[in-house]
Amino acid sequence: EAQRKKTEERRKAQEQAEKQRKLELEAEEKRQREEAEKKAKEEAARQKKAAKQAAKQQEKQQQAQQQAQQQAAQAQAQAQAQAAAPPPQTQTAPAAQPPRAVTPPPGASSGGAPASPGGMAEETEEEKLKRQQMAAIMRDRQLTPVERQSRIQAILAGKVDVSSAAAAAAASSASSSSAAA
Repeated sequence: EAQRKKTEERRKAQEQAEKQRKLELEAEEKRQREEAEKKAKEEAARQKKAAKQAAKQQEKQQQAQQQAQQQAAQAQAQAQAQAAAPPPQTQTAPAAQPPRAVTPPPGASSGGAPASPGGMAEETEEEKLKRQQMAAIMRDRQLTPVERQSRIQAILAGKVDVSSAAAAAAASSASSSSAAA
């Protein structure tokens, strides 16, 4: 009977050991399942976050494209408006201040005149006469601004012989100065 007790105790110990192992295995499996679920949740959260970032970036790109399109449309509209608008008209000077004659800047070559060694264009006799004739027109207060402008344009266009006009102007100024004296 002692032997039977020993065998029975052994069997009970084995059963308890098996139960213990079973519990340990179940606990290990449960821990592994929980860990796998946790990893899956983390991965899903990462993917969701990446998808949100990609959506935000795509939205930003779309907004940038829309802004670029709007700017291009505005630029095109401005260009069309400028093209459709009549060119700005030059303002005529008031009667008190006649328009000034435009003279070329120093150093600019005038016509076919050879440039001097210093880089300044030499003024020809004809150009001097033209300038003097235009100055005389500007000083003449009897002329209307429109008349002054048309006469100066005629001189610049070469329609008036300035050498004969200068001689006539000199003769008229000499006669007017002798009359004034």
